[in-house]
Amino acid sequence: MLEKQFEEFLVAHFNQWATNEIKVGFRYQFTCPDAGKGYKLYQAFTKESQTHINVKGINLPTLKYGDVELIPVYEGENFTENYIAHLRDEVSALEGETKGTALLVIHNSLLDTLKNSTEDVAQQGAVWHPQQIKQLLHGLIDQKGDLAQISECLLDFSFEEILEDEATMFGFEKLYYAIADGDLRFEETGRLRDEQLIKGTWDDKDAIRERLELNSKLSDKLDFITHHFPNELEDKLAAEDLGEKFVKEHFPKDDVERYKTTLDLGECLAEQDKNRTELLELESIKAPHLEYVTKTKTESGAGLRENHILLFLEADQHAFELDLSFIKQKLKDSYCSVQHDNYEQKAVVTIKNLGGVRSRAIVTGSFNGQARYIAVQVKTDKPKETHKFKILVLRKNDFFEEGFKHNFLVEPDKKKQYITLQTDDNSLQIAEEGNAATVQRNEECLNNQEFATVDFKKLASESDEVCFTVEGKETKLTFNVEGEVSTDSLSLPLLLDQGRFNHIFEDDYYGQFNRSKNKVQIDGKEIAPKAKRLTLLQYEAQLVDKSTLSKQTNGQTLLHDIEGVYNELFLAYRDLFDYLHKTKTLISLAGWGAELRQIITKIVAAYQQEINQIPFNAPLSKAQKTLVNIGFAEFSEQEYITPLHPLVLAYNANLASVLAEDKKNIGSFKKLPPVTINRLTVQGLMPFVYDAKNDFSYNHSEKENVFWSKLFRNKKAVMTLYVV
Repeated sequence: MLEKQFEEFLVAHFNQWATNEIKVGFRYQFTCPDAGKGYKLYQAFTKESQTHINVKGINLPTLKYGDVELIPVYEGENFTENYIAHLRDEVSALEGETKGTALLVIHNSLLDTLKNSTEDVAQQGAVWHPQQIKQLLHGLIDQKGDLAQISECLLDFSFEEILEDEATMFGFEKLYYAIADGDLRFEETGRLRDEQLIKGTWDDKDAIRERLELNSKLSDKLDFITHHFPNELEDKLAAEDLGEKFVKEHFPKDDVERYKTTLDLGECLAEQDKNRTELLELESIKAPHLEYVTKTKTESGAGLRENHILLFLEADQHAFELDLSFIKQKLKDSYCSVQHDNYEQKAVVTIKNLGGVRSRAIVTGSFNGQARYIAVQVKTDKPKETHKFKILVLRKNDFFEEGFKHNFLVEPDKKKQYITLQTDDNSLQIAEEGNAATVQRNEECLNNQEFATVDFKKLASESDEVCFTVEGKETKLTFNVEGEVSTDSLSLPLLLDQGRFNHIFEDDYYGQFNRSKNKVQIDGKEIAPKAKRLTLLQYEAQLVDKSTLSKQTNGQTLLHDIEGVYNELFLAYRDLFDYLHKTKTLISLAGWGAELRQIITKIVAAYQQEINQIPFNAPLSKAQKTLVNIGFAEFSEQEYITPLHPLVLAYNANLASVLAEDKKNIGSFKKLPPVTINRLTVQGLMPFVYDAKNDFSYNHSEKENVFWSKLFRNKKAVMTLYVV
């Protein structure tokens, strides 16, 4: 045990200062937010007291420094704020029992009268300011020892934390105990043990500091989790990439804080590294010969690995197959389990390892017309390799699918199965035609053969819970209404969205822009783009809805305007607009599957052929002017190069082909830094264009959606953008 406890160490320093600096009649104060530490500090003073004085019937221990007698008091117990105020006035009067004394108040009072009439011994330059204590602790470090540099880094780190948190000198307490006995132990500072740092050779102060910061951050997280979630350790620590086996070993239920003295930082980092490399990754979800909808619960974290799936079977289909494709690791039977299934004959999961780095889990089962809820889990020993699939199988057209397929979560609980409806609307459409029904009470059942809309506004205003059942031709669905989860997690264009890389380049994957709601429907969710991203989608929708090739203030060119003039180009663009209308998507929201790339290849070839027919050194004809203006549009007095421009289409079709090939091989696109992604734009291929009034306009891609480019009519304007 140390010769001096920390509070005794502080009092010894105070005594040394007071011998020469303390003054008769002065009132000193130290604010200590921690009552326990404040009281220990007071006791350290009284322990050294050899004299007493009596004030208003209370015997007060004192300490003598030359001719001055110090009265230490601690706010609380016998020392109330009123008594301390009286004592303060008595000391300053310089008469009676308190003549020749000074006062030190250790407190956590908010009274301005106390603070304003006393001298703070923790202020800048004072005896107990953290800078003074830091210097004292520096003197305790054996500068010739092997751990001197580490101790100095710890001291600097603690001092900075104290200043940042506006804490007191007690922020050094743990460090004092760690270094004062000459045996540096990180666990004594509230950090994890670190044998690699203690026993290794570390000459770089920055490297030591980085290691200490890493230890502090991880230790703080572990302390928070074990303190607030002792019964949820496996789930909470999984978010920190600590596996189930590791948690059971180092955080046993009967002693969750044992890790504080036994766990080494190196063990933690090794466990995290193991669980972060070559993770089992979901490549795709497919349901052969079925209509299906998939979505993830959230856009990040564990929710990104929780998939919610709707399967719609035709009248003559009585079985289903769901194909879950994984990459980077081989699946094992022990990884896969059917956790819940409301059918008596449970669904079956079959593993198919195809060689290479690709494995498939095939979920199969029967269907008798009754809603089937299934929960499948793929789980390895790595926390971030846990994938959940919550599946609902329905008969196609038994329910109005459009009403809920963009804002649903499947809840296949053992006791109760239902759909969580994430919406801020006050109604749900359950049939194409019919009257509206108002929900009067929770768990009310409404038939979709009788009503077309369920109105739950009244119930939502009266109850915290909104729950009702819709009866179809064959089965029933229960809906539990929750507020819509606000999200704007959509990168535009979709082609460059790294988070959706595993899904794009498939013909059946794309986003749809809902003009009435100004929302994008994708991955079974409704996403609300904001600001400029929304504006550009609205502009693009206007062009697509009217099959507009170009748009200026003095007129526009529609698709039919080039029919009979540029027939091949007309047919190619017609195929493009037909595709966009059929899929209800936009170029910026397209998945760039093979079908779209083939259509665009025809546009590029036809356009190139027509451009090549324009002679040099001759004025453009009216038709030729129409041709070269394709892809330009003006909105709100700003001219743009739009996603429909042949060069934009050509560049991105080629990019899509390269990325689709990359997806089949190593998938390096997902690892590209943002600065590289931002450069994948047509801007450099057409840095400026002819402008009749200003000779040239300069092209600058929109950062919110690089399929769009602004045209600036003077170089100064665009250079300002680059500088900013």
